[in-house]
Amino acid sequence: MNSYVAMCGDGMNDCGALKSADIGLALGQSVSSLAAPFSTKTNNLESIVCLLKEGRCAMTSTMQAFKFMISYSCIQLTIVTLLYDSDAEVIKR
Repeated sequence: MNSYVAMCGDGMNDCGALKSADIGLALGQSVSSLAAPFSTKTNNLESIVCLLKEGRCAMTSTMQAFKFMISYSCIQLTIVTLLYDSDAEVIKR
């Protein structure tokens, strides 16, 4: 099944659920909220929408940077290969 689990809690008695969920958001700044991957100072559920938007933006930015690094490496490999090939032809003459 392609499903994801999101858990919102105060972090007091639901530390295990916050830690094992795909998206765990602890509402409030209690010491127990350290178990959650994400925490917020506000105590409302609107912060999960902000968390999802920021997470999506971070993922998009990371993928674009990865694509740029891969394409840059491929271009460098192609250019170096062409330069070595052209240098071998000049030496043979």
